[in-house]
This record gives sequence, C-alpha cells and structure tokens, in this order.
Amino acid sequence: MRHIRNDHNIEISGSQAKRDLLEMGYYHGYKAYRFYKTPNNPFKLTSFKQVVAIYEFDNALKKAFYQPIMKFETTMKNVVLDHLVSGSKDTIYLSQVFEQHLDGYREIDKTNDAREYNRVMGQRLKLRSDFAREASMHYTKSQIVKHFVNNEEAMPIWAYFEIIMLGTFGEFVKLLNTATKLEITRKIGTHNASVDSGGKFLEQHIFAIKDLRNAVAHNAIVFEKSVKFSSILDYAAILVYYAKTTGASKIEIKEFITELERAIEKLVMEIDDIEVVFKTVGSDYPHKLRRLMDY
Repeated sequence: MRHIRNDHNIEISGSQAKRDLLEMGYYHGYKAYRFYKTPNNPFKLTSFKQVVAIYEFDNALKKAFYQPIMKFETTMKNVVLDHLVSGSKDTIYLSQVFEQHLDGYREIDKTNDAREYNRVMGQRLKLRSDFAREASMHYTKSQIVKHFVNNEEAMPIWAYFEIIMLGTFGEFVKLLNTATKLEITRKIGTHNASVDSGGKFLEQHIFAIKDLRNAVAHNAIVFEKSVKFSSILDYAAILVYYAKTTGASKIEIKEFITELERAIEKLVMEIDDIEVVFKTVGSDYPHKLRRLMDY
C-alpha cells in the first residue's frame, strides 16, 4: 500500500482497502485494472477506490454474462445437432457427418486454388484429431464417453456434442458445407442473404463468444474483450440477438440487459470519471442499451 501511495500517487489507506487489495491481488487485480488493454493506455486514477470500482464492475459483467453465454453454447449445439440428425431413424455417427456435411472442401477448386484447398483440408484433419483428443480427455470424467469406449462402440455425434468445447464447435460449424450452414441459419431465423450469402456469420459469432467465454471462465478482464467489436456491449448484442431468435423469454432477455445497465450505472457513480466509463463500455453505451431493450 505504501508503494502504491508513493510510487503510483494513488490514494490508499485503511483496513478495508487492505482487504480489497488482498482480494483482487496486486498483480492480477490492481496492476491489471489500472490500464485499458495495455500499460501504454492507463486510466487517470487518483484513488484506490476507483480501482476497486473497476474491479467490481468487471466482476459484475462476468456475473451478468455467465448464464447467457452458457445458454448460447447449449442452444447453438442443440440447434446444429438437431439439424444433423433430424429425419434419420438410425444413430448418426461422426464419420457420417464428416462425409455428408463437413465437406466444404469440395466447394474449392483444388486445381486453381490448391493453397486454399490444402488449408481447409488441413483444418478438417485437425478437427478429427480434436474430437478424438476431447474424447480422450473426458474418458475418466464422462460416463457417456466411458460407456461407448468400454463397450467398444463408436460414439454417436450427440455424444461428442456433449463434451466438445465451444472453440471446437466453432471449427465444426466453420467446416460445414455452405448448404448445411444456410439451412441451419434459416432454422435459427438469422439468415440474411444480402449480407451473409455463405452463412458465415454464425461461425464468426461463435468464435467471438468463445473469446468472451474464456475470459469469464479464466477470470480475465471481461470489458477488454473487443477483438472484433468496439465494446463489451456488442458482445451483449450478439447474445440478445440469438436469445431472441431461439425463443428465450422477453423477461429473461430484459433481465440480462438490466443487469448490464445496473453494472454500468454503478461504475459511473463510483468511478467519478467519465473517460474511464467511455473506455470500458464506449461513449455510446446509453444508445446501445436503449436499442437492445427496444429490440
């Protein structure tokens, strides 16, 4: 605390501040929450209470996003799985899906675009090994995997969907042929031929939410997740969009948006520095929250 006061010119004192610092940690918390993304972009903070406000805001975001992210992952897997097995009276296995749906490489002219063909084929081979690796990782943890392995039976596609991570699922969707992608987006209700004729938005959204999911799961700073978007609220927009199209209740969606709004309002009140607020959620956050609620 003396180092923070003397070397960083941050006002800090008292037993409560000591407890807060111990809770967040000096390296993981205090140092990380003093800047946005990189040390070259520091917040202009004068009080440790402001650091605590940012820390608590980030925790509030993790709490708000957790359930919508989990539901997004489960729902998207179920929608894709339903499409793959619907209409079949027999059990569908991974090998059949690879042959009938994960054959987007056939859409590439391997004579005139050999590099792209080889790249996609390499991704397809890697996906096979990823499925096998995740089955191996879950053998001792999953009764489903153990059942099929111990009985020397091939695992059906639904069993794999029970264990694969969101990143692997995103790679799976990416390698589906175009016809399958479009059929799935039509089933979800997100197909838009004018801006997404190849049905690629779904895989892009899955990868975006995967990054956010990892930040939440591994306690990274959530409001910094803006790899493809301008602020954390853009990730909220994706979750709201898919929640609505897949039939989530208005009450459930509004509760999510309201929780985000409360977290931002608390930050505004406690940080007393609008520049910090604009960096973390964007200067247009009131407009985005309003548009999300209207939607």
